Amino acid sequence: MASVAILKCPDYEEEKVVQIMNKLLDSIHLDQVKDKKILLKPNILYAAQPSKAVTTHPAVLKAVIRYLQKNGNTIFVGDSPAFQNQEAAASKAGLKQVADECGAIWQDFTHTAAIPSPEGKLVKSFQLASILNDVDIVISMAKMKTHSLMYYTGAIKNLFGLVPGLSKSALHLRFPDRDNFAQMIVDLNLAAKPSYAIMDAIVGMEGPGPGSGSPRNVGLLLASDNVLALDLAAARIMGYKAETLPILSQALECGHWLKPGEEVIYPLEKAEELLINDYRLIWHLHDASMFRDYMPEWAFRLVKNLTVKRPIFNPKKCKLCGECVRICPAKALSIAGNKVQADYKKCIRCYCCHEICNHNAITLKKKVF
Repeated sequence: MASVAILKCPDYEEEKVVQIMNKLLDSIHLDQVKDKKILLKPNILYAAQPSKAVTTHPAVLKAVIRYLQKNGNTIFVGDSPAFQNQEAAASKAGLKQVADECGAIWQDFTHTAAIPSPEGKLVKSFQLASILNDVDIVISMAKMKTHSLMYYTGAIKNLFGLVPGLSKSALHLRFPDRDNFAQMIVDLNLAAKPSYAIMDAIVGMEGPGPGSGSPRNVGLLLASDNVLALDLAAARIMGYKAETLPILSQALECGHWLKPGEEVIYPLEKAEELLINDYRLIWHLHDASMFRDYMPEWAFRLVKNLTVKRPIFNPKKCKLCGECVRICPAKALSIAGNKVQADYKKCIRCYCCHEICNHNAITLKKKVF
């Protein structure tokens, strides 16, 4: 039976975070984990200061490391941002410094291994960070955020960071359909086998997340012995219904983490008593792909432009850093005439460019032409 522990935490004051985190982790029996090798996987989307609410906050990471070290566990910490130098991004987020200060071992995820996913529906094997073969326990340390492609991102989506760097783009290109991409994420979690999940929701992100939204004071910390149970609780607090979220609905359907009708226990605060009525969520985007086989290509493109948002580039805000061009899996972007040019015939609407732009130079809009 899955447990989700939730407590209010108003800010990132270190002693306060430690005290509350200790109660949460005791409640999900992490105090019984001893002398293990543990990988903590925080969310480092790109190099951003903690105040931007893009990354897991260093105070939360520090509290978890200290808690686990008390029982003789060896702690590894790592993530792989989509395009930036991993150590530099982790340093700007304050996470590398915390790992070093606490004596945890930083992992840059440059070395990969074939990790099987025999239960996977679409993918039976992934090239993931090889550290997975060397640890006993994986803990997803997510940030509460909206997500322009998947609507919500939490503990399950966070483990996409086990795919090194630009290799993520290849998976976006391989699975451009939203539902197939969601299933791939579920298959990846079946391979990674996370044992626990922790969420930093003291300050979350709302609006056009996961990188271009606005910080939102939520004032919560969550922990669970079940990644899906934690995501269901967090999404519910934000105002989402699980059946509308591709990753969570498919994770429920696979029956690995929760069986049909299985109860989730809340030993502390209850999710239904913490609902936020005005969280700025992502409007659900229609997927035109289902019509491709039933109409001419020109008509399909028209339907796609009418129903599916596409990235629009603001030359006044764009710094021409070229990171969007580099990350684009479909090679639909280029720089010409001192601005970013988009070939929307190639664009697969994965929103990777929007996700990693830290200049807020990209918006998502529906346009006919």
